[in-house]
Amino acid sequence: MRTLATGLAATRPGFASEAILRCETLSAIPGRQGSRSGLQHPLYTSSQRQERSIMTKRRPRTALFFPGQGVQKVGMLKPWLDAFPRSAGPTIEEVDHLLGYKLSTLIEEGPNSALTATIHSQPAIMATSIMILRVLEAEFGFHPPSRCDVTLGHSLGEFAALVAGGYVTFQDSLYLVRKRAEIMAECSRKATEEFGGEYGMIALVTEPDHLRPLIAAIQDFIGHNDAGVKTNSGEDVPPIQQVSIANINSKNQIVLSGNINMIRTLLTHPADEAREWDDEEAAGWEE
Repeated sequence: MRTLATGLAATRPGFASEAILRCETLSAIPGRQGSRSGLQHPLYTSSQRQERSIMTKRRPRTALFFPGQGVQKVGMLKPWLDAFPRSAGPTIEEVDHLLGYKLSTLIEEGPNSALTATIHSQPAIMATSIMILRVLEAEFGFHPPSRCDVTLGHSLGEFAALVAGGYVTFQDSLYLVRKRAEIMAECSRKATEEFGGEYGMIALVTEPDHLRPLIAAIQDFIGHNDAGVKTNSGEDVPPIQQVSIANINSKNQIVLSGNINMIRTLLTHPADEAREWDDEEAAGWEE
């Protein structure tokens, strides 16, 4: 779990936008294949949910959190497969079977550029998260219904959280994650074809006290055009080519999205601006 968690501050690959699949049932999704018997991770029963409610009264409330894209790492399966081959191995074999190709080989051998690609990294991260959960269940008696009150995930991690919470089968979540990755990759490809350039998302990590000045410096940069004139950037370039703060992940991390060249230019701007901030200015921000 530590291997996955350390990647939260890593650079994410490029997506122009995220897309949402909306349907009444999973079977309504085009190309959706039927379930294969024996391969589904069972949903929790009503009795297990009742057990969760009873256990909640006896201990502090507990949450199980799953990471999102950016935590992938070549070789991340090896420690688990070496230590727990009987509980980790079947999950990885299941993933390869459901996807129709050896994702496990790509995770183990790379190259990193291929594993980082959205189409591979998203199912790899989700599958690894569930593999770790199954190891905890099989080897250490970790029973989510009785040990956790809440399951949640960051972005992509929401799918693993749904599996851990017993709301979606592992097979269904893997299918949805793969479809999600395909759509996101296609959005980036179309943006490049239509507007040129490269598009992506980058996570920036700073000290908590420096976050607000950093955001101010970025917003100041965004408000200038390429000629350095203060203006509405939306009037100068298409929205797809702009840089924006996509998310404030935590008290010390934000995510930028947009044109990669613009992001690279921006990354030199906060560093220059930071030198101009003195202690009094930094202390003037509200909490």
